[in-house]
Amino acid sequence: MLCIVRKPVAFAILADFFNKQGTKQVPDYYPQLSDVDLRALRAHLQAYELIIFYGTNAEAVCTTHPAIRDYFANTFDEGGGRSF
Repeated sequence: MLCIVRKPVAFAILADFFNKQGTKQVPDYYPQLSDVDLRALRAHLQAYELIIFYGTNAEAVCTTHPAIRDYFANTFDEGGGRSF
């Protein structure tokens, strides 16, 4: 999940992407979580301050800690190499 949230995104979009009952068709290698598992994952990541939310509940936007963003930016070579 953290590598996908390299830029701010509405949590509703992430929830739809990772939720088993979501409307998005995603590749098999992405985990499909139940509502309970998704809430637990969100709480766990927030508890360790790996993701940050801002905005109201209906409009909550999620982003990762800057150190996490830097790690994935360097790993995925966002400067021009590969694109994921």
